[in-house]
Amino acid sequence: MLNAPELMIIAGVVVVMFGGSRLPKLGSAVGETIKNFKNSIKEDEPAKPSQIAASKEDETKKP
Repeated sequence: MLNAPELMIIAGVVVVMFGGSRLPKLGSAVGETIKNFKNSIKEDEPAKPSQIAASKEDETKKP
């Protein structure tokens, strides 16, 4: 596990690499990416048995 000194060193390197003005943009981009990832996982959840049965009934009614 990382302790406070290691985290401070990592934060310092990030500030040096990206600059202070670009950090808010980087943070919002990471947050948006995580939100999109979570939404895509929720969409890919398997259907419930009642939903599967309803979709099969709809398929049999089609001509």
